[in-house]
This record gives sequence, C-alpha cells and structure tokens, in this order.
Amino acid sequence: MRSDRPTELILIRHGQTEGNLRRLLVGRTDMPLDDIGRRQAVATADFAAASYQPDLVISSPLVRARDTAEEIGQRIGLPVEIEPGLVELDFGDVEGWAIEEALTHHPHMAEVLLDPNGDDYSWPNGEMLGDFHRRVAACFEMLVERHRHHHVLIVTHGGVIGSYNAQIDGRNPNDFTAYHFDNCGVTRVEIVDGRTRVLESNLTAHLPELEDQEEDEFEMEFEAATA
Repeated sequence: MRSDRPTELILIRHGQTEGNLRRLLVGRTDMPLDDIGRRQAVATADFAAASYQPDLVISSPLVRARDTAEEIGQRIGLPVEIEPGLVELDFGDVEGWAIEEALTHHPHMAEVLLDPNGDDYSWPNGEMLGDFHRRVAACFEMLVERHRHHHVLIVTHGGVIGSYNAQIDGRNPNDFTAYHFDNCGVTRVEIVDGRTRVLESNLTAHLPELEDQEEDEFEMEFEAATA
C-alpha cells in the first residue's frame, strides 16, 4: 500500500427497518431490514461497487448493519469484518419505545437531552452520552490507525455517524438534531497527515425510494417531539 495514499472511510448508515417506520428508539435492539431496507442495501451495493474501491468492509454487529454490509460485501467481493465499537447508543429501559412515550414517562429527559453539556446524562439504565461519544471517537481512531492508507467501507448507525461527524467538525456531539443521516446515506471521510475532513455527506441520489423513508428513529423525531 502506498504510504502517500490518503486513508479514506466510506461511512454508510444501515437500510430501513420497521423501527424507523414506527419511529422507535432503536439502539441495541437487533431489528432486521424491512423490504425497503433490503432494496436500499442492494442499491447501495451497486453504487459502492461503481463509485469506490474499498480494501475492506467493516460493520456494526447489529443485524440491520450486518445485512446491509453483507449485501455490499458480496457485490464488491469482500468479506465483512465485525467491529463491536460501531454499535449504536444503548437507550436502556426505553429501548423500542416511541420517543413520545419515552418522554411522557421521563419528561425531564426533554431538557436533559437538549443540554449541550449533557455528557453525564443517559436514558434510564442506558449508555451515558459522554461514554457513547468517547467510544465512537476511540473506535474510529483505532480503525484509522489500524488501516492507514487504506479505503475502508464502514456500515454502522445514524447516531454513530452523527457523533463522529460532529467531533470532526469540532461541534458538540450532543446536538443530536444537527447531524441527520438517511438510511443507506453515504458519507466519505479522508484522513491525511492526521487531519480529518468530510469530503461528501449523506449522499442519497442512488436510493430510488428515498421518498418512502421515514425520519431517523431518534434524531429528527426527538427534535419534533421537543420543539
């Protein structure tokens, strides 16, 4: 591998699930792709094969990401490696709840989750926000170090991609409404001489059924519920 070749991360959010359609808080819940999600994965696989030449494919361990990654990996002829650090935020006791239901039972969380200094907050028995962001940063730092000068296609979750992009931009990653990524949206990140920049963000032109997608299971619905 050429030592002057930039390290590149091709970040892809998983395809649509029933949880997206129902606007649920789906973090660690292992929910499969629905019919649209499977078609999105196929379209994304075709797009990735035509547009990029990744050296390896890495996925979150959750089935919605794995199935999306497997579709892409098969299309471009690469096996899928699993990285546990790419898993989504754990919503704890409210996993699988609608955001409105969660805020009805835990109304204090509306203000807490809009607090940019809320690193010490979490949903009841869920993952602390600061721990989540530190995990995301450490995971990507490890992947970049391990795969220097390679092009790495990574299938993960909206919260993970949003946290990483916010940290690249130097913004507070607790602003969940600032970074929205569509199902099977593609974001490309380049690392050169220790400097990281986003080249393309949330590309969706390859998705013929984008108009059928619902909003993100947490970020945009939370914004609407707390506006």
